[in-house]
Amino acid sequence: MSSWIGFDSKHSLSQLSEELTSKTATELADLIRSRAVSPVEVIASHLERFERMNPALNAIVTLADNAIDQARSAEVELTRGSEVGPLHGVPLTIKDTIDTAGLRTTSGSRLLAQNVPERDATVVARLKAAGAIILGKTNTPEMAIPYETDNQVFGRTNNPHDLKRTPGGSSGGEAAAIASCLSPAGLGSDLSGSIRVPAHFCGIAGLKPTTGRVPMDGHIPAASGPLSLGACIGPMARSVDDLALLLKVISNRTPSEAGAQSLTDQESRLSLAGLRVAAFIDKAAPVTEETEAAIKSAARALSDAGASVSEETPPGFPDGSELWIELFSAAARDQLRDFYRGRESEAGPLVSTAIQRASADKDEME
Repeated sequence: MSSWIGFDSKHSLSQLSEELTSKTATELADLIRSRAVSPVEVIASHLERFERMNPALNAIVTLADNAIDQARSAEVELTRGSEVGPLHGVPLTIKDTIDTAGLRTTSGSRLLAQNVPERDATVVARLKAAGAIILGKTNTPEMAIPYETDNQVFGRTNNPHDLKRTPGGSSGGEAAAIASCLSPAGLGSDLSGSIRVPAHFCGIAGLKPTTGRVPMDGHIPAASGPLSLGACIGPMARSVDDLALLLKVISNRTPSEAGAQSLTDQESRLSLAGLRVAAFIDKAAPVTEETEAAIKSAARALSDAGASVSEETPPGFPDGSELWIELFSAAARDQLRDFYRGRESEAGPLVSTAIQRASADKDEME
């Protein structure tokens, strides 16, 4: 452990561990930068919690073996007074569909059970450049397909609120790890709810960014063809502030952002003037009163900031489910068929069914 004393010398080490793992990524970054705690204390606290909690959850499936070494290096940089990034010394977890150099990445598939990428996905490289320490990889259903997190490589992940229930999917391991304070925040991926569903099931915050806002390279399965129209990597955390912080680190900068470096905060707030915004609350997709109130509050805030806000129903909404199947399902099945070609027997039940459906579709077309 570090020689630094975290928070208050009256606190026992176990109390310190509990306090540190309950902090958000933003709070941990502030504490580390101010040298109230050391990166080693933060990492050690999360590793200790992993040992206690993860066996029942099976949320983190591959643990990085160099996290403590990375924390020591981060501590040295602080001691030297080096300039550090916004996530310096903060532990994060990464969904097991996203490449991490030197750290196994399987996408829950037996075909990739021993796959160790040589390079990081761009999003992981950006997190590391911001000072983050990758703690481990979190479980996912095979090839990120179903909404329950279970596969033939690592088995089932359980919901930390009720071990008999699923955390959802496909970013279910990430949601379970964050909700149980094994990790303060991390990355998931989403095409049709794979961040949002487990975030909801586990009671955390998750964001699916606008398509193209965040690089998708290094993700398995690849976001190619029609899938590139909707698939994305996005942040997951216990606070919205953390989502904003991670999104800022991993995002591609837009032209407007690139030209706004000299704007003051007041000028930036005024940039919403004239922007058209559609707010959508439709009884065909029922929501709770609390959710409806939150959406209306956000709409009012945008209007107060100068945006032109109106309530609009997206075109084609009643046909959304059928349109989704036509746009994405066939492409996903074809991708799985090609990926498992010649090794179909190693696919799990759900993926096997998708492969068979893809083959049947092809036969019908011929």
